[in-house]
Amino acid sequence: MDRSRKVTALWNWLPSFRAVAETEHLPTASRQLHVSASALSRTIRLLEDEVGVPLFDRVGRNLHLNSEGRALLEASRNSMRLIDECLSVIGNQSFAGPVHISATNSITNIYLTAGLQSIRNQYEELVPHVYQNDVTEAHQKLLRGQLDLAIHEYPVESTDLEVVPIGESQNGVFCGQGHPLYGVKSIRVEEVVEHPFIAPMVKRGKPAEDGWPLGLYRKVGFRVSHMHLALGQTLKGYYLIVLPMDVARRYLERGELSQVPVDIIAPTPIFASRRKRLIEKDRVQVIIEAIKESLENQGRIAE
Repeated sequence: MDRSRKVTALWNWLPSFRAVAETEHLPTASRQLHVSASALSRTIRLLEDEVGVPLFDRVGRNLHLNSEGRALLEASRNSMRLIDECLSVIGNQSFAGPVHISATNSITNIYLTAGLQSIRNQYEELVPHVYQNDVTEAHQKLLRGQLDLAIHEYPVESTDLEVVPIGESQNGVFCGQGHPLYGVKSIRVEEVVEHPFIAPMVKRGKPAEDGWPLGLYRKVGFRVSHMHLALGQTLKGYYLIVLPMDVARRYLERGELSQVPVDIIAPTPIFASRRKRLIEKDRVQVIIEAIKESLENQGRIAE
C-alpha cells in the first residue's frame, strides 16, 4: 500500500484517536464523541492494526499514551489545525469569527482587554471569547483546541506549546482619600504592612495574585475573588491595595488614590501561550502583539 492510500485508510479514525489520546479514558472520550466506549475501543484497535504498532500502554483497564501515540497525536493536531486555517483563508475568515482566549486573573485581563481594544477597528469581525482559567487548565485546553491563546503570569515550561514573555506589569501600593497614609511623603515598610490590605483569595501553593512578595507579612482585612471588586472599598479609604499602575493612573490623576511611597512590589512578568505556529502571522499572533504593545505603552495609555 502506498503512503497516500495508507493515510486515507486511517484518516477517519484520527478524531476518535485524538479524543482517546487527550483524555486517556475511554468513557470520557465516548461522551465527547457521542459513541459507545466499546465502539471507540474497536476503532483504536483498528487504527493500531493499520499503523502496525501499539499507540497506548494498557495497564489493566487503563490506557496510557506511549511515545508512538504521542507522535501521532501531535501530527493529528497539526493536520487538523492546517485544515482549519486553510478553510479560514479560502473562506476569507482568517481574521473573523471567534477566537478563544484565557486570562489567569484580573491583572492579565487588564492587558488582554487593552490589546483587544487596540485592534478592534482593524479587525472588526474578530469576536473574542474571554475566559478565566488557571495556567494548567488553560494549557490543557490549548492542546485540545478549546483555546487559542492563554495570557498568564510566571513562566511555564512546555514542549508542546509556544510560551513567550510579552512584558511586565508595573505595580504599586495605593490608598484612597481618608486613609491615614493618603498623601504621605515618606514611610517605612514596617509601618505600611500594619495597615490592613484588601487582597485576593489565597490559592494554596501559589504566589499572591496581586504580586505581593512571598515571605513579607502584611495585615489583610478583606479578601475578594476578583480584584476589581476591591477598588470601591479602597476608594472609600478603608484599605490599602496593590494595583497595576495602568489601573491606578486615572484615579491618581483625579486625586481619588494616592500611591504609598514604598518599593515593595516587583514588576509582574506576563507570558503568552499558544499552540506552535504553522504560519508566520495569524489572528493569535496579532492579538499577542497588541497585548505586548499595551504593556510597552504603560504610562502612555490615555485616560
